[in-house]
Amino acid sequence: MSNRLTTLAVLAFAGTAGFAAAQEATPPAAPPKLPTVDGVVAIVGSTAILRTDLEERIVALRAGGAKLPEDSAGQSKMMHEILNQIIDEELLIQKAKEMKIEVSDNDVAPQVDKQVQSIRARFTTELEFRTELRKAGFGTPDEYRRFLMETAKKTTMQQKLFEKLREEKKLPSVPVTDAEVDAYFLAGKGQIPRLPATVTMRQVVVTPHPSPHADSVAFYKAESLYVEIKKGGDFELIAKRESQDPGTKDLGGDFGWRRRGDFVPEFDAVYFSMLPGQVSPPFRTPIGWHIVR
Repeated sequence: MSNRLTTLAVLAFAGTAGFAAAQEATPPAAPPKLPTVDGVVAIVGSTAILRTDLEERIVALRAGGAKLPEDSAGQSKMMHEILNQIIDEELLIQKAKEMKIEVSDNDVAPQVDKQVQSIRARFTTELEFRTELRKAGFGTPDEYRRFLMETAKKTTMQQKLFEKLREEKKLPSVPVTDAEVDAYFLAGKGQIPRLPATVTMRQVVVTPHPSPHADSVAFYKAESLYVEIKKGGDFELIAKRESQDPGTKDLGGDFGWRRRGDFVPEFDAVYFSMLPGQVSPPFRTPIGWHIVR
C-alpha cells in the first residue's frame, strides 16, 4: 500500500548494576532484575506493531502445523512477510473503525470453536493436545482460543470493510484476462505444492462419560441412531436432534471439506474408505462414538 508506514525500529536494551562494597561476612548483593520490555518493529498511524505481535503469528503458524524455515535467510524473509501482512491488516482495521464497522465476540465464536475442535481432534488425548499447545507457545487452550478470537474478529472486520466499499462503489474492480491468469499459473507452476484429496461429510457423535458402562450405553445409543438412518431417517435432522458435538450439531453434522490427517487415525481410516452417500456403522475414537455419511 502506498500509505504503508514501516518504521523498523528494533530496540536494544542494556542495563547496568551498581556494585556494593564487598564485606567479609556479607555475600555480594544480586544485581536487580530488569523488567522485560517489548520492542516496536513498525508504526501504523498511531498504532505500534510490537515484536510480540510477530512472535504470536509465528506461534500460531507452528500450532497449525506449518513448517518454518530453518536457515536465517528464510527466517528473515518470513519475518518481513509477516510484518508486511500485519501492517496491511492494521491499515484495513483502522479504515474499518473509521467507517464504524464493528465485530463482536459472538459474531466469530462459532467459527473459532469449530476451528479449535478441528485442531483438538488431531490429538488422541487432552494431555497431548495441551502439551503441543505449550510447545507452540500457548499456555492453555483458553489462551489459544483468545488468540484465534482476536484474529477472526480482525479478519471479519476486513471482509465487512470490503463489502461496504463495494456497495458504495468505492472499490474499483480490476479486470483480469484469461491469458493473464494462464501466464501467472505457468510462471509459478513449479512452486505450487500438491494438495491431498479432500472429502466433505456429516457426522453424529455420542460422547460417553469415562466409564465402561457409560461407553456401552453410548454405543447402543449410536447403534439405534444408525438403524434409524438406515431405515430412511434424515441424517441432518437426526444430527441436529441427537449429536453431542457442539461444533457440528447445529449444522446438521456438517464438518466441511477435510483432508487425510486432519483428524485422529481412527477417523481417517473410516471416512476416507467410504463412497459418496454411504453411512458408516458406529465407530469409536477418543472423542466418542461416531456415525459418518
